[in-house]
Amino acid sequence: MRRLMKLAAETGYKEAFLDTLTTNYRAQRLFEKLGFTKSGGGRMGPFDLLFYTRKLNQGGE
Repeated sequence: MRRLMKLAAETGYKEAFLDTLTTNYRAQRLFEKLGFTKSGGGRMGPFDLLFYTRKLNQGGE
């Protein structure tokens, strides 16, 4: 994930967005450990989702 964020920053992306099921606690902990913050929630079909965002810097960290 860190390598992917670094590559995204190096190619000009300024922000990363992720989503996961509200019941996927492992993914939520991972995203938060990597510096993502909850930015909202929503529903897609029958699934309740949480949205995460993180600003990217030049180093991707």
